Amino acid sequence: MERPNLGHSVTTYSQVFCGIVKTPRGPLLRIYEFDRLLETTWQVDAFLPEDSSNLWVHIKVINPSEQAVNYYWWTNIAVTLTPKTRVLSPADLAISHLPAGITQVPFPLAYGNDGSYPQNYDHSDSIFF
Repeated sequence: MERPNLGHSVTTYSQVFCGIVKTPRGPLLRIYEFDRLLETTWQVDAFLPEDSSNLWVHIKVINPSEQAVNYYWWTNIAVTLTPKTRVLSPADLAISHLPAGITQVPFPLAYGNDGSYPQNYDHSDSIFF
């Protein structure tokens, strides 16, 4: 099995599909596309309930083939960084790619700090789950 492309997708600068999905709790934004290189489909659902200050995002990748595919996915969002800003993930490990190379780091206890709070890092880093 080949390693997936690390970094931007070939669709990074391309138009993708999007639409509003009505749910019992309110509308959500769905963004999706077919990945022509890996022959998979990806989908991002973003939901901001009226009664919440939390943005909920669900990522889904569909592999219609019976053959396993290595997949690399990243999402980012621009938010105000405050001492209370926190990133939650059910992951025990994260992938970091510093100039020294790609490495696995424990999460949330990355580099001896609670890495779920971005302000706890003493250097810039890209953390992927």
